[in-house]
Amino acid sequence: MSGAELTLLATLGVMSGHTGYGLSLAAYEPSLGDTVEVFSELVYPLSFIVAGAQARLDGPPDGGLRWAIVAEGLTNLGDPDGEFEDSDHLAIPSSNVPKTLFSYTQSAVEAQVYVGDGSLRIVVHESEGPHGPMRLELMAGYRQERYRYDAFGFHGWQLGPRGRRLPRGLSDDVHVLRYTAVRHLPYVGVGAVDDSLGPFRLEREARLLAVITDDFDEHLLRHKEGFSRSIGVGLLVRVAARREYEHALLGIRADLELLHAEGILEQEYLEDDPSLPGDQADQEIPDSNFEVDQFGLTVMFEIGKAF
Repeated sequence: MSGAELTLLATLGVMSGHTGYGLSLAAYEPSLGDTVEVFSELVYPLSFIVAGAQARLDGPPDGGLRWAIVAEGLTNLGDPDGEFEDSDHLAIPSSNVPKTLFSYTQSAVEAQVYVGDGSLRIVVHESEGPHGPMRLELMAGYRQERYRYDAFGFHGWQLGPRGRRLPRGLSDDVHVLRYTAVRHLPYVGVGAVDDSLGPFRLEREARLLAVITDDFDEHLLRHKEGFSRSIGVGLLVRVAARREYEHALLGIRADLELLHAEGILEQEYLEDDPSLPGDQADQEIPDSNFEVDQFGLTVMFEIGKAF
């Protein structure tokens, strides 16, 4: 493939941000004789050291249609810097009881993160700068993000009589929750590659993501499982700057990602919940409205070579 260029990069950096989940349902409570609205907010930290790699193959500069293929991936090194947070609220609108926080806990977490991304890019415009070409690209691709969190123990409080906050907790040796999320993110986007800056290359791109996310949680102590498939949209913006030396490329890259999706959470008891009176083994759990909001900023240092 005469004239084609292959660029290989190794990356190391930090990811920061969070994933927030919102659950809500309204149910009639016989003991109160009224409908109670219950809200839960779960927040998982996205604070990792991450490492990965990228390969970019640019087609020959002459001979018709210009194209490029880009493939990349990353994973976390170590557990997140932060704790899993669980907040529970309730409201009774017909009785003028406002939304009230009645329980809050934090748990230590371990996590695994895997991200894979591949795209095809077509050059739709090219002009010549003082030191090299400037190109405008259209792209289409697929990105997948996989997250697995394991929560251990908890510490926090729950409202008791007269509205007092009563401490509650469990040792960090106890495995209380496992959460798995798979985000399917097909996308289209536009990018600009500027090689007109002498030894420097500047890349900028914006992607519109379709979000299809499968979330699965296991409440290990309560013997309860839940699943939701949520649909939504997202945005990923990337800026990268690199300098080419005789034997290497050095660069820095920043990715900003915003995701929002909505769905229905289905839950079921596998056996009795020891934290509640009675036997929940055959008890149905009402479906809940479910929302996912994710914010992530990843900054990576790059080293590699163009061939």
